[in-house]
Amino acid sequence: MLEVLRGQMQKANQRRQIRLSEQMELEEAAQIQKALLPARASAAAGLNISAATHAMRNVSGDYYDVIPLDQHRSAICIADVMGKGMGAALLMSNLQATVRLLAPQIDEPQELCSRLNRSISSNGMPGRFITFFYGIIDVRTMKITYTNAGHNWPVLAHADGACDRLRTDDAVLGTFWNWTYRQSEVDLRSGDRLALFTDGITECADASGNEFGEEQLCRLISDNVHFPAAVLEQLAMSAVQTHSRGSFADDATLVVAAIK
Repeated sequence: MLEVLRGQMQKANQRRQIRLSEQMELEEAAQIQKALLPARASAAAGLNISAATHAMRNVSGDYYDVIPLDQHRSAICIADVMGKGMGAALLMSNLQATVRLLAPQIDEPQELCSRLNRSISSNGMPGRFITFFYGIIDVRTMKITYTNAGHNWPVLAHADGACDRLRTDDAVLGTFWNWTYRQSEVDLRSGDRLALFTDGITECADASGNEFGEEQLCRLISDNVHFPAAVLEQLAMSAVQTHSRGSFADDATLVVAAIK
């Protein structure tokens, strides 16, 4: 009997050690993933960017980036990998590495998305799709050129209180290998605020199940358009957390760009 009890205790200790080891690995993965995202979003002169992300688990399937291309242009992007956990995080890391490799080489967002799509479609991971928005902001011409691969339409708020959406759609990355992506161009104005977000922001719900929603996000950005990017991002994230009582149902990311 004593030997049986000792065996059971030994197995219980082994299980605890395994769980502790797995937790440590997840925490380390979360730290590595956090280090991959831009801690301070540097951009071209005349453009200020602030971002925040909240992982529902240790690691996230959300991705955002800001890549200065030259003194006048910066690439800005956001993505949401279908699924959660380590698998989504690994695919996110692969996406990030590919975007950073291609962005300095390719001037057309539609071509970059086409290249990304072929890469993801060929990686042998069925059922792993990615929504993705990629834009190039040029502060000299005051334009943003962008392609949207099935992602939430960004919010573009103007200093006069008007609020637009970048309303274009294409296939999400990883669905059709030979999809031909399109790009659009929109004029920017001094004082504009551009907000990119994943659906974890707008789909978070209150105690009654009411989602925060895209309309409320539009109003919040528009009503506070005079604030700097960092303040506006913090206001929006605070409003989302208050609405959901800090309980997110999905990874949530928000990126705010301020045009000076």
